[in-house]
Amino acid sequence: MNIGIVFDAIPRMLGGIVMTFQLLLLSLAIGTMIAVLLLLMRISGRWWLSWPAQFYTYVFRGCLKKN
Repeated sequence: MNIGIVFDAIPRMLGGIVMTFQLLLLSLAIGTMIAVLLLLMRISGRWWLSWPAQFYTYVFRGCLKKN
C-alpha cells in the first residue's frame, strides 16, 4: 500500500467535509424558511392560504393514517 496516496487525498477529503457542512447549513436555512412560511399559511385562517399548506404537508408527510 502506498501511504503517499493516502496523504495526498487528505486535503480533498477535508474539502469534502467542509462542503458537506455548507450544504447542511444551507438546507437547514431553506427548510426553516419553508416551515415558517407553511406555518403562517396554516394559521392564517384564510382557506386560500391554508389549503395549499395542508396539501403540501399531506403530500410530503404521506397520506392520512388508516384505521
